[in-house]
Amino acid sequence: MSSFTHWPEVVVNGHLCLGYMLSLIPLVILYYDYILTFSSEVESFWPHQNRVGFVSSIYFLNRYVAIFGHIPIVLRFIGLQSFFINERCRRLHQYIGYLGMVLQFLVAIPCATRVYALYNKNYCIFTGLIALIVTSITVGIVAISTKLGEVHTSPYPGFHGCKFDLGLSKEGGRFLSFAWTGIMTFDIVVFALTVCKAIRVGYKVPLIQVLIRDGSLYFIVLFFVNLANILMLQFAPTLLKNFCTPFTNVLSTTLVSRSMLRLRSDDTQHHRDLRVTEQTADVYFVPTLLSELSGELPSTPTAVMEYGNEEDSELKRDRERCYEGVACKRGNY
Repeated sequence: MSSFTHWPEVVVNGHLCLGYMLSLIPLVILYYDYILTFSSEVESFWPHQNRVGFVSSIYFLNRYVAIFGHIPIVLRFIGLQSFFINERCRRLHQYIGYLGMVLQFLVAIPCATRVYALYNKNYCIFTGLIALIVTSITVGIVAISTKLGEVHTSPYPGFHGCKFDLGLSKEGGRFLSFAWTGIMTFDIVVFALTVCKAIRVGYKVPLIQVLIRDGSLYFIVLFFVNLANILMLQFAPTLLKNFCTPFTNVLSTTLVSRSMLRLRSDDTQHHRDLRVTEQTADVYFVPTLLSELSGELPSTPTAVMEYGNEEDSELKRDRERCYEGVACKRGNY
């Protein structure tokens, strides 16, 4: 890749200004969304009143790896010119790439787990999805490790820090586009499997309605963001090739976190409405398949397993009326 100092200054400044805006927007989305949803997170996930299980652990990893992982990226906007030497900029660029791959893996786990539960613990489907995402991420890691072009600090007035760290060679952009194509394929497969199951089971099941609603929104947004990212990596100017990647990473982790928060909040509200406690019953209703990591969705209220003492008639009527999802023991998620 040729030296950026040989480019016309007006072109470089234009690319850098655009880079500033494109890089700051996903950071604002990430941290602003965290502020908006923090109270819901405390109520729905924090262990002072909730048991930490598999899904909760994945939620915290997905949430806080993104929150704390982006802090070094914020530092590149600070004008510490003496700190951001070229070698440090290169390391920061690699770190940004590795962080994106880690976040995509953390986002893929709950998606694959949801399909795994939806298809009644089908290990072939689950293994295939994990193999697809791991292969895609491996290609991305190889591209970041070996195909990174030259990295420079900015020599132009008014632009300090690692502003050239997003420069990718054509070969590097092509390799990364292959990785993101695999990630987009993963999203397509997950959505297709969900729709196929919905067609077989029927859309009248509320769980399926929630799954299709949330899955459709997630798929549509990320499909077009991924597509834009792939096209940018393939065809954009060198300094702009990787600018869509932060959007994809932030939107992925934000949408998954929002989805898990909403589902857990719905579960908490259901539990309160039914007034089910451990003294009267050890069953509560989860209006989402994401919380059900094992077992098959019961088709009728009679399929619900009962625990504990005999329940009063009012609670039984509530159960029949409110049964819209799946019953599972406390702590399974």
